[in-house]
Amino acid sequence: MAQKCAGAETVNQERKYKTIAWSFGLLMVLVTVFALVEQNAPPEDNYVTEASDAGPKPHDCDWLAAPLGSKSCHYEKTKYSSTAITGVDRSTGQTLLSEDYGRTWYTRSFVLVPSPSVGQRTIHLYVNYRWQKVTD
Repeated sequence: MAQKCAGAETVNQERKYKTIAWSFGLLMVLVTVFALVEQNAPPEDNYVTEASDAGPKPHDCDWLAAPLGSKSCHYEKTKYSSTAITGVDRSTGQTLLSEDYGRTWYTRSFVLVPSPSVGQRTIHLYVNYRWQKVTD
C-alpha cells in the first residue's frame, strides 16, 4: 500500500479553501451588482390602451345602392395604431411626451427637452379601426 504524503494533503486543503474563498467572493460581488442594478432600475411602466371602432360599414358599394348594379368596389376594415409615452421630468416637474419610445421628449407645447430625467412613465397605445374603400 502506498503511503499518503502529508504535504499533498496540505496542498489539497489549501486549494479547497482558496476555491471556497473565491466562490464566496464572487457570490458577494454578484449580489452587490444585482442590488445596485435593482436600485437604479426605472420604475415599472403603466400601460393605457384606448381603442375606437370603425362604426357601421358604409353601403355605397352595395349592389342595391343607387345607381343599381356593380360599383367595382368594397370596404375593408383596417387597423391603425400608434404609441405614445408620457412621463414627468424629475427636475422640472413638467409632463413630457415621447412618440419614439423615449428617445426624444417634448413638453405639451412641443418644445424639445434635450436629456430629461423621466420618472414614472405611462405608455399609451391607441388603436383605431376605419373602413377603407378598395376598388375591384
